[in-house]
Amino acid sequence: MNIITTATTIDAIEKMANAGATGIIFSTPYFSTRADHYFDISELKNIKTECRKYNVKMYVSVLRIFTDEETEKMVNHLKFLKNLDVDGIYFSDLGTLYLAQTLNMENKMIFNPDTLITNSEDVNLYLEQGCQMITLAKEITFDEICEIASKSKGEIEVIVHGRLNMFYSKRNLLSNYQEHLGNERSLKNNYNLYLIEEKRQDKFPIIEDDLGTHIFTGFTLCSFNEVNEIIRAGVNNIRIEGIFKTTDEICEIIKDYKSVINKEKDAKMLFERYYQLDDSISTGFLHNKTIAKR
Repeated sequence: MNIITTATTIDAIEKMANAGATGIIFSTPYFSTRADHYFDISELKNIKTECRKYNVKMYVSVLRIFTDEETEKMVNHLKFLKNLDVDGIYFSDLGTLYLAQTLNMENKMIFNPDTLITNSEDVNLYLEQGCQMITLAKEITFDEICEIASKSKGEIEVIVHGRLNMFYSKRNLLSNYQEHLGNERSLKNNYNLYLIEEKRQDKFPIIEDDLGTHIFTGFTLCSFNEVNEIIRAGVNNIRIEGIFKTTDEICEIIKDYKSVINKEKDAKMLFERYYQLDDSISTGFLHNKTIAKR
């Protein structure tokens, strides 16, 4: 069982490894999106050394959607990551997979296209293209996850905890809104903003960065009660989304999932404890289809 998460500092690698993480995703400027920290590309060699030191897999995010004019930079970046021998590369643009195939490094690629992977036929198709692993859509139910896992012919990943990305636009929506109001204050890269809909009380975190605007779910997904069934169905990789969490908070979450998996703590009691501390805690779409009417 692999527990994968994200990090905001190099020092976090040791802490997360000691907590039980087996893989960490690192983001870099230009090539990555929706990260709460971007490591300079020059830091990746040091990061790899630290990951090897603590026996943690090093994953790099290249989730950007690339235009034709940007593909040359992507090719050079892929070559660099291949030479660095990272353990995996998260991508969402199928053009990136094609470029990786031309470099004979498709076995490094992890397909993470947000909402698109909703059935086992798609999973197996992209595994046949040489991908190392496929990340299932966050919007499908617990039953659907288990069914897909039972029919998949390779490695799949399920996001089990954290705030989930639900909307992305390349437009600078916050800056445009500020301009409309006549305000000059910049809201870029501010991780303390949220939206509230007129008829709901949920707070939806919103971030504008150099690549556009991102909106996250009003709930924090928590899957303590479901994780063991998901594993039994055939999922070998679970991810804890670290955005909006501190390193210590992520480490505590990792430990609690490990304790549930090892049957050392009661899943229901843990869920209730988390909910008492944060009423945004929810099972999300696991037991409630996104098309359900309220």
